[in-house]
Amino acid sequence: MGQLSWPELQKRNNIDTFIDKIDNRKPFLTSARQQVILSINIDDPKADQQAWYASVKRLQANASSPKRGSNPLIDAKGKTYKLSSLEKTDEFGGGGFNAGNVGEGVFAAAITARFLSKTKDINEKDVIDIIKGLPQARGTGAVVLKKKYISENLNPLIKDDLFVEIELSRKDMDYFKTAFSKYRDIIQPAVDFCNNRRVKAWADKLYINDKFNIIKVKSLGVSMATNGKVDTWVEIGDSKTKPRRVDINISLKVRDIGQFGQVGGTSFKGQQKLWGTFGYTVDSSLEKKYVELVAQQKEPQAFKLMYQSILKSMDFTAKNIGEGILYHATLGDPEIELVQLSPKGAVVYEFDQAVTTISRQQLKPELIIGDSNLPTLRFLGPGGQTLVQIRVKKSGVTSKGIYYRSVVEKGKFLTELIGRPISNTKMPIENQY
Repeated sequence: MGQLSWPELQKRNNIDTFIDKIDNRKPFLTSARQQVILSINIDDPKADQQAWYASVKRLQANASSPKRGSNPLIDAKGKTYKLSSLEKTDEFGGGGFNAGNVGEGVFAAAITARFLSKTKDINEKDVIDIIKGLPQARGTGAVVLKKKYISENLNPLIKDDLFVEIELSRKDMDYFKTAFSKYRDIIQPAVDFCNNRRVKAWADKLYINDKFNIIKVKSLGVSMATNGKVDTWVEIGDSKTKPRRVDINISLKVRDIGQFGQVGGTSFKGQQKLWGTFGYTVDSSLEKKYVELVAQQKEPQAFKLMYQSILKSMDFTAKNIGEGILYHATLGDPEIELVQLSPKGAVVYEFDQAVTTISRQQLKPELIIGDSNLPTLRFLGPGGQTLVQIRVKKSGVTSKGIYYRSVVEKGKFLTELIGRPISNTKMPIENQY
């Protein structure tokens, strides 16, 4: 996996990832395989602070590195760390693949395995066998692998046609096909999900319905990336009916990914759209100053102006926040399930009662300006746990300069309120198949 270094941080968008982990208290993995939350060690005289937080210049190749021998990072107990004491994990390119993208392929393979087995629960080996059985990836860019299976039914004379279609970048597809040990923590939660709830209910139904069905499992994360919230879905038809989507529509999050909504860019209209989803009307008197700051490439100051004004006038209600969360999670589609796969298991976020549940909460806003000079507005529940946060992040450098996104991320309190570990409860399904 390797260790972090300043040259590694200057690759891709790694410096943004690094700053994001510090600002939002996301754990790093040490060479001793321990997770630790770190901040900048401001008392280290050898650490060059400008190398860490110099805004635009920091992202360019001429940014200077921390001085040799420095311990620029520190944990809550006061222990200091060198960059080289941290592992170059997947998010920094150490794993060689995008875990979220590969997770979509794993999830599609698990669903396929469950429809192949019908009433029999699947296991990790069944999923790996599906992955191994896919054809070899060819070409560059986005790669789509397809395969057809014959799925048995209770009536031995009737066999369903089962198709799987998985799309990934060539690099992610290569890891998906071969590097099982690097993402085994994703496979078991996917298995747990498919042995329960809607996938199980549909598989059981199609096994006993005494008719021929066509089942299509699709995961088209590359070409469908900007088309709604769904990463993976299932279409079902029969000899008379063309396959159409059923209520297995998954918006998938893998490991510690918290983001479930976003608005890209720095336009004032974009900010109006973002905050409008939470029932807040942005003060139009801000527009002139905001636009001037953006034109002067002072985007952090523009966003701070926006967020500070919002906090000052704060007329949100808990119901507004709940409706905003529901919108960004489902885009108004009640059949979308937000599923989180992590080493701790699979969690499904139940949005059917989300607005009602959140409306009952006493929420407190908190504005944070991180060391990166970008704002985060958090809505806190009892005990100071974060329900949801809206924050600005840098997402790389374009020919026009830094590209910014405003992202919506779930917190632990949201999981506590509406996140449900997988259970054996069957989900209702339509009867026409």
